[in-house]
Amino acid sequence: MIDAVGMEPTWATALRCVRSGGHVEAVGLGASSGTVDFFAVTGKEIQITGSFGWTDDDFTRAVALIQAGAIDTDRWLSTIPLSEGQRAFEELVDRTERFKIVLVP
Repeated sequence: MIDAVGMEPTWATALRCVRSGGHVEAVGLGASSGTVDFFAVTGKEIQITGSFGWTDDDFTRAVALIQAGAIDTDRWLSTIPLSEGQRAFEELVDRTERFKIVLVP
């Protein structure tokens, strides 16, 4: 089970849904702290592991690859004027052709 949201309700859902002896991978960073039902954890013998999406070295390497032209970002990165920010967010919600948007002044 993967919790990609990281909030108390999703932690609780993960604990309810994972099988006994299962594993919950917590990758969501929605809340910095909260309550976890440890009776569910111990009662079902669940393992919980936290995982962060990247390290500083990963980020530095990715930026270097993009700057060197080794990665083509045209298909997943769009640049839109800051003044059109509202439209940009609406497009992210309503359409699938945009993946990431950078707002520029």
